[in-house]
Amino acid sequence: MRIKNVISKRDVKLIKNTFKYLKKFKIHFLSIIFSMIIMILLGIIQPLIAGKIIEKVSLQQFNDIYYFLILALFIQIIESFITSLKSYLEITLNNKIILDVKNDMYNSILNLSMKVFDKVGIGEFISRLQGDVNILANIITNEFINTLISIIRVLILSIIILKINLKLSIIILIQFPINYILMLRFGKELREKNKSLSKIQDIYFNFIQQSLLGIKYIKTNNIKYKNFKKFNNISLILNQDKNKISKFHNFAYFIIKIINISNNFILNIFGLYLIIRGNLTIQYFVAFTSYSKQFSEDLNNILQLNATIQKSLVSLERIFDLINNNENWECEKFGPKNKKIKKANIIFQNVYFSYDNKTYILNDFNCKIKSKSLNVIVGKNGSGKTTIINLLLKLYNISSGNILINNIKLNELNEKSIRNLISVVHQQIYIFNLTIRENFKLINKNINDDEIIELCNYVKLNDYIQNLKEGYDTVIKENCNNLSGGQRQRLALALCLARNTPIIILDEITSSLDDESKIIIKKIVKKLSLDKTIIMITHDKDLINISNNIITMN
Repeated sequence: MRIKNVISKRDVKLIKNTFKYLKKFKIHFLSIIFSMIIMILLGIIQPLIAGKIIEKVSLQQFNDIYYFLILALFIQIIESFITSLKSYLEITLNNKIILDVKNDMYNSILNLSMKVFDKVGIGEFISRLQGDVNILANIITNEFINTLISIIRVLILSIIILKINLKLSIIILIQFPINYILMLRFGKELREKNKSLSKIQDIYFNFIQQSLLGIKYIKTNNIKYKNFKKFNNISLILNQDKNKISKFHNFAYFIIKIINISNNFILNIFGLYLIIRGNLTIQYFVAFTSYSKQFSEDLNNILQLNATIQKSLVSLERIFDLINNNENWECEKFGPKNKKIKKANIIFQNVYFSYDNKTYILNDFNCKIKSKSLNVIVGKNGSGKTTIINLLLKLYNISSGNILINNIKLNELNEKSIRNLISVVHQQIYIFNLTIRENFKLINKNINDDEIIELCNYVKLNDYIQNLKEGYDTVIKENCNNLSGGQRQRLALALCLARNTPIIILDEITSSLDDESKIIIKKIVKKLSLDKTIIMITHDKDLINISNNIITMN
């Protein structure tokens, strides 16, 4: 069995992509290699000194022993220092590579099409960002560097052991063809087992994420026990898969260890025979056994590389499929035009759209929305109201037809133009776990405190904020738990206005508000429509009554 039978062209490409992250840190990497070469040289010297000490003792020549003992101590101190330095360099290189890979992955995630998020659970993204990235970094900073050093050491030690004794060297080399065949076989099976493990880990992270997001639902519906039972079942399956891999790995290691022990036994017997015959000195036998142990370990490390690669290729596939937007990881698509639009007239022209490429949600949809007007979209659930908003925001691409903004096709505009054109207050409000001021700065980095206060005054929220202990430095808790429904909606609207876009979309903005808050929102919306194009999805009759244009979805 040859290695090309288990590593495909795609696998080779994945490995090459991995080492691209090393190019940025060449000096760092070369420093690690240099420190390891010094350690190799020190490791070669020590067996010779140990052999010399044993020889002097056996000959009762004690006068020179102290010199060799001091020399051995000095070398060990230097070796300890170099080992600590190498460890520090490896850890820092590992962290730098992890940071770069995670940045690339997260950037790719942000640019994925919404269709991907509809299909892939959040837990799978977390699994790839955490577990798989660490494996990639380990390949470079641990497996690759150690294998490279093992190759260098094997080349040096092979010359030394052959020079000490050819017959003993042949005994050492006999075990490796057997180990090589076993490693190829074990590596292929290990890859399949790791694929299964990755799928279970995705399910595990997805379940935790969904459970924490729905903790109120779990508590109020009295399903804590059922939820825990399901978590326990998933955890057991995950644990079983990990145990299977560990069992398989340990079995493979045991077989190879037995072969190595048997080989060493034969080596020691034959070595003693040579000493008795006077064909080998004790000094060189001690040195040879030490060198042969290092040689065997290093050669086994090289042979285990295939098993390590097979195990790691699962993670590499998951990382680079995402980074390179392969197969199911479709990226957002925008046009080339960069336009700054101040007044937005919108036309939906013979628009067809399907989420699954089978059932059309919009079928030859047409409508016109004038600039500086108040427009309401109404209709039953599932009639396509939210779909219109998603298409206008370019979260999804239309199947056919056109969406025109001032007679410019939406598909021709670049991302910056579209995002600077439209602001949204979603039905499910999301505000970051930052201070109120920081949230405004995140939306508009150039906004000053006076402008923030003006916007909050506009939505009737400034008095409330000013009365808070920390004022505008109050941190918004997760899920906005320190704000009421009305305050949450008004703050979201103020953040939306901070972007100062010509189109504002409001999705069920009054759906969970009390009458007082609804009146405030209604006045704000009416005033906004004098200068902005407002599009609302709503069932609120008061808002429908003040609109200029009603779009009814069938």
